[in-house]
Amino acid sequence: MGRREGAVALLLAVLMTFCAAAPRTGGAQATRTRTCAAGQVRLEVTAADSVMSQPFVDIAVIDTGPASCTLRGYPRLRAPGHRLRVRHGVYERGDPRPTSVAVRPGRGAVFSVGTATAYQGGRRLTTLSRLAVVLPGSDTALPVRVDLPATRPAGRAFPVGVTAITPARRTGTPRR
Repeated sequence: MGRREGAVALLLAVLMTFCAAAPRTGGAQATRTRTCAAGQVRLEVTAADSVMSQPFVDIAVIDTGPASCTLRGYPRLRAPGHRLRVRHGVYERGDPRPTSVAVRPGRGAVFSVGTATAYQGGRRLTTLSRLAVVLPGSDTALPVRVDLPATRPAGRAFPVGVTAITPARRTGTPRR
């Protein structure tokens, strides 16, 4: 074996030894965080307001677990005792469309929920006081107390808007 072949063989041996000793990371999978599980988060109303007969709340999804997780998409909503017709978007809040949001422990992401109070001239006003929220990637409903006045077209479900989950600027004590 010549000098050049010997150097190539030595280089290959060093590379093979290095590769064998390197920790296995699973490639791109190792840098991704897992979807936030229902048992790892809590929901908190962080703002409530109304503009032009369209009340809304901002709801923070706060990571209470030991590791970061991600959320992407729109939460599904139910209101016990009421029929809802949920659509994407809320009049008072921009809806950026779904993007992946990394949520660090102790931090949050946010989405908004809105109703309307002008159907039937504002008659038959109801207050939605509880929502069951199912986060994207989960099948478990999380309860959150809200105070959302709502009306509906006669004989129909309550129209409710929801925005995609976005990074939270800050989370804090709910405003009442």
